[in-house]
Amino acid sequence: MKTKKIVNERNEYLDILRGIAIFLMVWGHCIQYGNGLEFSKPEMFFNNFLFKFIYSFHMPLFMLISGYVFAYTVRKHNKIHSFLLNRFWRILLPIASWQIVNCLKYLVKPQAEERWILVYLMSLPKEFWFLWAIFYCSIAIWVGRYVFKDNILWYFLGFAMTFFVPEVVPNMKYYEFLYPFFVGGYLWNEKRDERNWNKIDNRMQTIILLVFLLIYVFLMHFWNYDSYIYTSGYTLLWREEPLHQFGIDIYRMFVGFAGSTVMMLGIKLIYEKKRQKQKCEKWVIFIEHILAELGKKSLGIYIISGQLVGTLLIANIQYFSCNYFVNLIQTAIIIGISYLITYWIGKNTILDGMFLGGRN
Repeated sequence: MKTKKIVNERNEYLDILRGIAIFLMVWGHCIQYGNGLEFSKPEMFFNNFLFKFIYSFHMPLFMLISGYVFAYTVRKHNKIHSFLLNRFWRILLPIASWQIVNCLKYLVKPQAEERWILVYLMSLPKEFWFLWAIFYCSIAIWVGRYVFKDNILWYFLGFAMTFFVPEVVPNMKYYEFLYPFFVGGYLWNEKRDERNWNKIDNRMQTIILLVFLLIYVFLMHFWNYDSYIYTSGYTLLWREEPLHQFGIDIYRMFVGFAGSTVMMLGIKLIYEKKRQKQKCEKWVIFIEHILAELGKKSLGIYIISGQLVGTLLIANIQYFSCNYFVNLIQTAIIIGISYLITYWIGKNTILDGMFLGGRN
């Protein structure tokens, strides 16, 4: 296998993309839960234009970036014990630690001590599904790289099998749906030099961007209630109309890839244009800095913001009506608090390792 240089230094462009993705995620949650009880009904927010836009690609974008970054990790850990230790410290320990915090509320209930451990163990596979998705997908990549020598057939068979895996594991449909995006990000990193992707000039990148933008706009014209992974699921097993389900799954993937490509190319062109200039507007530099910082703290923001949405929004906005400006304010407040808590956790080595996987 061709050996590639292991790069440890952060990629600001990827941090900015992650920052955008985490902002969209929190904004989407605020649209869903921050507009009152009436709007929080699925038939309301699932048909909202802005919600459709965000949820059509923001998690696929996250997985593409995660797969790309994981390529550096998998090059370092070619031994199974080293890889599993890395997965434990980086993913499983943060899941276990945060779930202890989540389950503390059960201790205040009568006789809760007797069943607390059971509640904790049973809830572990259900919470923080995005981290579990990365965990399972990273195992598939490690096996593909070191057992099957990155044979593309392995990844294709894995993709084909996702349609026929029963949803026996909690949130399995999310893992199945996001698998091709994680693999796509990994292969994007592995093959970029071979395909000379870095040599594509800005003019050609702009043309590609416009083509994918047209594809995305066209495909979004057909997006409906069943297009969400949350409503229609994924597997073809036990379906009355498996071909119809297959069409939904493939359509959803095309939309995710098209939307993510538009975002990645659009930000790349803006980022490179800024780098080519000796001087740049201060507000542009400020926004890029904020987004990059959010990207660096995206794990903590992902986890903590989910708790804040539940405690700050759902319980306190019962009689609100849909207002995007209010949602933006809610988003800024939740992201700000989540960032500060993540920053504080990262200042302590032990807490950083337990809750953030030693990422700060």
